Amino acid sequence: MNLSGRIALALFSLCASLPSNAADLAPNDFAYGMPLQLQGDAALYTLPVPVNVYRHTLRTDLGDLRIFNHDGEAVTYSLSTPVGKTSRAELTAVPLFPLHGEPARALDRVKITIASEQGAVNLQTSGDTKPAQIQAYVLDVRKLDRPLTALELHWPNDATEFSGAVDIESSNDLGEWRTVASHLPVVNLKFSDQQLQQNRLEFPAIKAKYLRLRWTDQPAPFLINEALAEAAPTQSEIARMQAESTGVAADAANSYDFTLDVHAPADRVNVQLPQTNTIADVTLSSRPQPAQPWREITTLRVYELQNKGSTLRNAAMVIAPNTDRYWRMQVHTAGGIGKGMPVLQVAWTPQEISFVARGHAPFELAFGNATARGATSPLQNLLADPNTPVSVGIATAGALHELGGATRLTIKPALPWKTWGLWAVLIVAVGVLGWVAYRLSREMSN
Repeated sequence: MNLSGRIALALFSLCASLPSNAADLAPNDFAYGMPLQLQGDAALYTLPVPVNVYRHTLRTDLGDLRIFNHDGEAVTYSLSTPVGKTSRAELTAVPLFPLHGEPARALDRVKITIASEQGAVNLQTSGDTKPAQIQAYVLDVRKLDRPLTALELHWPNDATEFSGAVDIESSNDLGEWRTVASHLPVVNLKFSDQQLQQNRLEFPAIKAKYLRLRWTDQPAPFLINEALAEAAPTQSEIARMQAESTGVAADAANSYDFTLDVHAPADRVNVQLPQTNTIADVTLSSRPQPAQPWREITTLRVYELQNKGSTLRNAAMVIAPNTDRYWRMQVHTAGGIGKGMPVLQVAWTPQEISFVARGHAPFELAFGNATARGATSPLQNLLADPNTPVSVGIATAGALHELGGATRLTIKPALPWKTWGLWAVLIVAVGVLGWVAYRLSREMSN
């Protein structure tokens, strides 16, 4: 090997000997851990983020979190914010009463009997005159305790073809009516062996005792023999976690500071006052670190009143998700809030961890590392894909215990190996070049 080849080999060997910064993290690289118990036999498991994770992680995005299997291997996981499940109400048949002729006059000609709040409406036409064409229908929807968003109309299978529209009105006394929706299409068409029906009427959510359907132009040439009502869908709430902090007097006048022991994504905030029969207007501000400036979050009126043996308190305020630990309350009401310290209360929907059960159990949830970076994967895309049915089990977290301890939460001054290595390469390279120049100069002098 010639001289230049030996030089290149020496430089490559020196660079290859530099330490790597890409070493994988092990369980003991994290401050704390919680064992995971798995229910069932599934490919993926989910669990809500425990409150201890929000207490002992450093990154607000929970990037210093991992899940390890029995062999200490990190497994694939994802983080997501769950939403409540939306349930659609079933259709409910409601009493239906046809009105002949012009609707207002038709109601004047009928006798209305209401036996009770949940009883049926009894419409009886007065007089012996021949009834006119059906121009409208009254629906008794009192038994439905949720707002309505749709109606489904039914008519005989042999009904005549028709294409028209109806207006929907609401009332609580059968006297005054207000329009809910206009010109909603009603269609019953047939051709050969095909049939086109439009019998579903959708409208903005309305809570009323009675509804009235009025044909906008010509009435249908058939009798509507059944009406089904659909209530607005409901969404189940995810159970929230809570944390609170007792205030201390701040250096600013009429101000109190709070320090939360979590950095959870709080989206509800409230203040518990130290004395009853107190009303105050306050401003809440927060910041992620003590050295950073305050930013205003919300203003609200807080109160705690005794009324006939019961305590009345203001509801929690909805805010944008906020992971700050440090809060300040500024009181604007003259006289302040009395003796004692207020308590700041926050609540949040816990994020959800999904992980692949690769390797052997038991699995360990490890968290708290000052240098770890986020390592999540988009498992939610896999869970949401209907073409890839994946079994999902439930995991629960056990008791908190130490792994590497609290020292993992601080950053140790790292030796600048990379910088030193580069300088070493340069120094060696200069030395080698100098030696080569010396050898060349001697050969030339000879």
